[in-house]
Amino acid sequence: RYAAPRGPVHVRDLAWWTGLTMREAKRGIELAAETGALVPVEISDAALWVDPELLGSPLGEIVPAWHLLPSFDEHLLGYTDREAQLDPQHFERIVPGRNGMFLATVVSSGRVVGTWKRSPRKNGGLEITPFPDERIDTEALAPEAARWAEFHGREDIPLAVAGEHAAAPAKLRDPGARAGGPLG
Repeated sequence: RYAAPRGPVHVRDLAWWTGLTMREAKRGIELAAETGALVPVEISDAALWVDPELLGSPLGEIVPAWHLLPSFDEHLLGYTDREAQLDPQHFERIVPGRNGMFLATVVSSGRVVGTWKRSPRKNGGLEITPFPDERIDTEALAPEAARWAEFHGREDIPLAVAGEHAAAPAKLRDPGARAGGPLG
């Protein structure tokens, strides 16, 4: 159950997340492998485990490339080593002052490329802050912003990119008109 929603996982991630000892986590992985629930994979010289149903699946057709993930999402918190998702030089942009309070993240193709927050203004929209040297594709983020707006009962939501990477703010209308998919 731990590996299926996360993709490839390391034994130490399972141990850390569950509170199991490394020995117990290794045994759990062994038992899951014996039943065929997990198979070993090697990525960047790391021995990982994955649900075999995820191997060779057309995830690019199922999962959009851009995401607006909430604070404390498991995309970052589910792992002890976050380098696959987040360049370590940007960690303090996600956890300012290393105070344990994770900000909401903008993710492109699995990598965190910025943060986002709801504007404090009454009818404000979403404010996107890209990391240095990152570009935010507001058109690609539009379905995610529309999904957020729909959840919050909003029909109209401005999407603005902060700083020098800003393009003209996108204003989204009619969240029901966005592209479909499992997240929409």
